[in-house]
Amino acid sequence: MGKHYEQLTAEERAAIMMMKADNCSARQIAVRLRRAPSTITRELKRFGAWPDRPASMAGAPAGYDARAARLRARRARFKCRNRGQQALSALQSEIEAQIAHLCTLRFLPEELAYLRTLRFIKEDFVDYLELFQFRPRFIRVAPSPDAAGELVIVARGPLVHVMLFEIFVLAIVSEVNFSRHDRERCLGEGRRRLRDKITQLKDFGKEPALSHPYVFFDFGTRRRASREWHEEVVSTLADSVPEFFKGTSNVDMARRHALVPIGTMAHEYLQAHQAFGCRLRDFQRLALENWVMEYRGDLGIAL
Repeated sequence: MGKHYEQLTAEERAAIMMMKADNCSARQIAVRLRRAPSTITRELKRFGAWPDRPASMAGAPAGYDARAARLRARRARFKCRNRGQQALSALQSEIEAQIAHLCTLRFLPEELAYLRTLRFIKEDFVDYLELFQFRPRFIRVAPSPDAAGELVIVARGPLVHVMLFEIFVLAIVSEVNFSRHDRERCLGEGRRRLRDKITQLKDFGKEPALSHPYVFFDFGTRRRASREWHEEVVSTLADSVPEFFKGTSNVDMARRHALVPIGTMAHEYLQAHQAFGCRLRDFQRLALENWVMEYRGDLGIAL
C-alpha cells in the first residue's frame, strides 16, 4: 500500500504525540504512519508549540499535543498586509475604531427579509446570519515587526467567525487611507471619469447590436475610496446606463437599487474542504460536488 496525502486523522496525531514522547524522529514517524516525511515535519513545525493556547489547554504538554494540534488545525487565519509606498501604521487607531464599530453591527430585519427572497440562499443560512456578529477577540491590528510604517491585521479563530472579516476589513483600510487625500479634488476627478465612461457606453450603444450583448457588474466594495462614492457610482450607473450595468457584489446596494446581487465563490470555501477529512488531492472535487448538491444549478458557475 503506497503513501497517501490526506489530512492527518485524530489517531495519527495521537500516534505522533506518543512517538515524539519516545524521541522518534520525523522520518521514523513518517515510516511508521506511511506518510511523507515532509507531512510530519510540517505538522510538528505548525503545531509543536502553542504559546497562545487557551486556558482550557493550560495543562497540556509543552511540546506536540494531539488534541491541541487538532483544535488548531480547525482554526482559520487571515492576514492582511499593506505593501507599497504608503505607510499605514499611522492609521492604526482609526482602523481599530472602525473594526470595533463593525463588531457592534447586526443584520437588520429588512436585510434578512431581502435575503430570504433570493432562491439560492437557504432559510437556515439566513437564520444563522440573524444571530451572527463579528467578535473583536478574533482580530488584531499591529505595526509590522519587519517593515517600518507597514500595518499587519490578523484574524485568527474558528472559520465561521473569521472568514467574513476579509471584505469588511479591506474596505475599512481602503476608506481610512483615502480619507487622508483631498476629498473634493478626488470626487471631482472621479465624477469627470464617470461621466466620460457613461458617454462612451452610450456611444457604444448606438452601434449595431452584438450577438453577445455587453454587460458589466460592480465589484468595488473592497477597494472603494468611500462608501458615499461607491453609492454614487452604483446609483449613477444604474440610472444612466441600465442596459449595460446589471448588478453589484454589494448585496445591500443590490437590494436598495433593484440590481442583481452577484459574486464569486469565496476562496475560503475551497480552503475549508482541505480540512474536512478527504484526501488532499480530492478536496476540490468534494468542494464542487457539495456546491452542486447545495445549489442544484441555481449557481452553476464556480469561479
